Amino acid sequence: MPLNPNGKIDKPSLPFPDTAALGSVKSAAAKAGSAQSMTPSEETIHGIWLRLLPSASAPLPLDDSFFDLGGHSILATRLIFEIRKAFVLNAPLGMVFESPTIRQQAAAMDALRQGDLGFENAAASSSTAGADKSTASADDYGKDYDALLKELAPSYAPAPAGLSGKPVTVFLTGATGFLGAFVLRDLLERRGSRVAKVVCLVRAKSSEQALDRLRESGEGRAVWSEEWVSGGRVEAVVGDLADAKFGLDDATWSRIAQEADVIVHNGALVRCRGAGRRLIKLSS
Repeated sequence: MPLNPNGKIDKPSLPFPDTAALGSVKSAAAKAGSAQSMTPSEETIHGIWLRLLPSASAPLPLDDSFFDLGGHSILATRLIFEIRKAFVLNAPLGMVFESPTIRQQAAAMDALRQGDLGFENAAASSSTAGADKSTASADDYGKDYDALLKELAPSYAPAPAGLSGKPVTVFLTGATGFLGAFVLRDLLERRGSRVAKVVCLVRAKSSEQALDRLRESGEGRAVWSEEWVSGGRVEAVVGDLADAKFGLDDATWSRIAQEADVIVHNGALVRCRGAGRRLIKLSS
């Protein structure tokens, strides 16, 4: 399947099926739906997914990830609130990332219900084991901090005294996300002459595509101005937070390290089972 820079299915790149193929798919889906038996919990969550997911087709597979079917972090938050209302249980927000399928989420809610009633069973034990695994994973993730400390110098020279009086250059991550589009607008519009330029790190195949992603994100939220581009106030560089030096070549890395006065780290490191924040260091 073709994927976009976010690692999700690139739906606009999919070929449009002909009538015969479309009918075959619908027929297969109908048969799958009739053969798909669901528990009451699975039916409840299945219905919530149908209401939340954009362009959701019925029936939804019980073992496909919420994020593979069009879900994202904002919808994940809404999903948890809907599940909490439907089950009248305090489901943890991280459940969507730890249990991204309908079947897994239903099992997790059944385990929570049993635990709330004071029953000890295999499901509760499984839930506890999952919590222990999550805690261990969080501990492992914290080791990034220890590794980063070894790369940092004991101290760094303070910013030049005149920095506060001149327009600054900002290095921004996560600019193509929902919040990032507004952060970019705030820096370039509401901060006025205090910000000369914003350099945005964007996952893409080329600098042109990176700029297009920035433009699409801003225009989609009515917070984009093409004058930023024509005036040289915004630059999109291709990279990835997960890579060394963010995937930038040595020349680009050194140039940005010299130019950037301020870092706004709004990005997230995308993992296969969710997202997490990562400390970063930008120096020449």
